[in-house]
Amino acid sequence: MIVASIVIALVAISAPLLIHACAVGRIPVNRFAGIRIPSVMSSAAAWRAGHGAALPATRVGAIAAFVLAAISFSPVLPESAQSGFVIAAAIFLVGAVIVVG
Repeated sequence: MIVASIVIALVAISAPLLIHACAVGRIPVNRFAGIRIPSVMSSAAAWRAGHGAALPATRVGAIAAFVLAAISFSPVLPESAQSGFVIAAAIFLVGAVIVVG
């Protein structure tokens, strides 16, 4: 469970940074990183605007996921509760991806 918590925490840290880099134009339109739907990839302006619009939802989902993953490290929690926090963190990340898309 610790590995899952660490992975979720790393994704929660890196996702908003990636979206922000795309929104400000540091990462240009590409097929590997960022939001890869046709309307966002249609032009550089659409790329920046789409990622700018996605940034608030990405930040909220990432913060919630990071907090839940951090709570799952608590040694006083039973293993079932730790698993529940990890699952909730993963749900927040997936939810943010759905909202952003």
